[in-house]
Amino acid sequence: MDVDDTCEGLFDLGSLWDTTIDDITLSEATEDTTIDDITLSEATEQIEKEIECENFLENITLSKAITLYNPAPDDMELDYAFDFDLLAKKEGGSKMSVGRYGHFVNDSDLKELFNSTESKNTRKNTNWSVTTFNDWRSARNLTTGDQIPDILSFSAEELNFWLSRFVVETRRKDGKAYPPKTLYMLCTGLLRHLREI
Repeated sequence: MDVDDTCEGLFDLGSLWDTTIDDITLSEATEDTTIDDITLSEATEQIEKEIECENFLENITLSKAITLYNPAPDDMELDYAFDFDLLAKKEGGSKMSVGRYGHFVNDSDLKELFNSTESKNTRKNTNWSVTTFNDWRSARNLTTGDQIPDILSFSAEELNFWLSRFVVETRRKDGKAYPPKTLYMLCTGLLRHLREI
């Protein structure tokens, strides 16, 4: 759009406006301290694009981002913390490829794959929970004469009965009560232990 067209009829700019100059040139110092010449229209266009991008990014949603970004197959490669090809490398695992399917697995193979993905801290918490429960069970058996069976052999009613007593009676090694979050962690560790069967 020409300035003369925009202001036509308001006042006469013909004598004030130099039509021989297309654009104003600005000098811009870059990082390597050389001077680059850019025009005013290029600078304003760049600023407008930056503002437009900023406004777009402020209002973008996850679905819009997914729609805009269609990754190429090379971009979709991820580094997983576990190895899906574990069974092919395992001694005794099926090495025969069956068309488009991978190697056939059995329950022990799946359990090994699952265990290889478990966090060390999760395993440590589960073992700590089971050890704490078994220590409490042994102490209660000796003190009260109750015969508390192993946690794996509990029925739902027995689990409810003994677990509620465990949560109320268990203490730290120094005799102080556990904070509520620690009691929760003990219970979730026992639940993980029960689910492992």
